[in-house]
Amino acid sequence: MKFKRAAFAILLVGALALVGYLAGCGAKGGTGTESDGFIELTSNLDSNCVQPLERTSAKITATVVQGNGNPVPVGTLVVFRLTPAIATFPNGQQVFSTHTTDATGVVVVTVIFGNQQGDLAVTAESIGKKSRLDIFLFFDSSKCPGADTGTGSGSGTDTSTSTDTSGGSGSGSAALSTSILLSAPSLAMSTNDAQTVTATVHDADGNPVPMGTNVTFFTDLGTFSNGRQDITVATADENGTASTALFAGSTPGLATVYASSGGDNQVINVEILAR
Repeated sequence: MKFKRAAFAILLVGALALVGYLAGCGAKGGTGTESDGFIELTSNLDSNCVQPLERTSAKITATVVQGNGNPVPVGTLVVFRLTPAIATFPNGQQVFSTHTTDATGVVVVTVIFGNQQGDLAVTAESIGKKSRLDIFLFFDSSKCPGADTGTGSGSGTDTSTSTDTSGGSGSGSAALSTSILLSAPSLAMSTNDAQTVTATVHDADGNPVPMGTNVTFFTDLGTFSNGRQDITVATADENGTASTALFAGSTPGLATVYASSGGDNQVINVEILAR
């Protein structure tokens, strides 16, 4: 009888210990679904199949979210890449680095299509995460593999990566040779008006770059003083500033204005309002 009671006591203690262990694991791990952060990629395309001779560009939006569900801090580095080389960013390259500029964790980049066909992979990397969005470029849309409607504006595939490209709450420019601050007197202007946009460029140590350093500006709406949508201007003073006039033109909309120099890129959006 004593043996049976002892065995029962041992089993009871073991069961209670197991319950306690499971409860402890549940408290530590929560629901087990806590995210470690992600990037959502979307575009302004109606379809993931594009005829490059009819549409010349697309806007890609990356929304970067931390593991706690909040947007990443202002200044977090986001690196975009295009493969293969059948399209470019405004800097004329397949790599474009920029930073989040507000509390939403959102950055927008323009992809410029060339005159070549193929499956264009647009990827974004930040906070050790990577996301991909595919755009099919075909002159004949009926030959577009996997073509459908609406998926061009859907979310990209988010995958983990061991590369930490987070800028944290700082500028995130430690791995770049320069950092750029792009500004304009107003983020809204009327059609047929003009205003100055200014890029202030510093080197990796935080000092203004030398006079004569080239800065390339690009806009997808309106033109610059040379009548084109891109212009290269040299810094004109010891403060590392380069300026150019942005002419709104007669078409209202949202102009995405970029400045690029020494590996860094910065962007602002200027709303052009109809008079």
